[in-house]
Amino acid sequence: MRRPLSILHVEYEDGDAVGALAALVSQAPVFCIVAYAALLASRRDLTTASLLAGTLLNEALNAALKAALAEPRPAGAPPFAPAHGMPSNHAQFAGFAFAALSLWAARRWGAGAAWRAAAVAAGAAAAAAVCASRLYLGYHDARQVGAGAAVGAVAGAAWHALTEAVLRPAFPALAATPLARFLLVRDATHVPHILAAEYAVCAPAPRAQKARRA
Repeated sequence: MRRPLSILHVEYEDGDAVGALAALVSQAPVFCIVAYAALLASRRDLTTASLLAGTLLNEALNAALKAALAEPRPAGAPPFAPAHGMPSNHAQFAGFAFAALSLWAARRWGAGAAWRAAAVAAGAAAAAAVCASRLYLGYHDARQVGAGAAVGAVAGAAWHALTEAVLRPAFPALAATPLARFLLVRDATHVPHILAAEYAVCAPAPRAQKARRA
């Protein structure tokens, strides 16, 4: 019997526009991991590496919990869905991402308070949309989604605390190792607004701008 790759296979009723949107939203964890990996490859900063590592560990935690609890998905779940549904891995991913990124934005992002609040609100809305999509499509019941979101949020907060207390103080030493220097891995946690700092370095000098205009 042939079966599709379940990580990207999401079923919804034909002609159901809301279901189509929910199926698209359900792909958010895959999109996020790809985005984290692309960001790490392009920027090579230890903060992104820590976020990606925590996300992957959160996925491993979800797999372990599902195997230990072995709770089936609700009746009527799509036939190709993996057998175990407690806790929801999508909800756990969303909870982790929301907690970890919101705490980082609140404590480390150099943008203004209004931008930080907007980022937290957007993260909450995105996490809620992912959780709602799993309920709407019938892949999980409310218990499984709620448990996943709670476990993910706790794991995200714990990973942020571990990063701040243990990993972040070690970033300068890690960035100074020969391997990190060879790979151009950097520690930018001491820069309050990395985009503004990079722009200031790359922006043309005033004299050069005047010369070009002349």
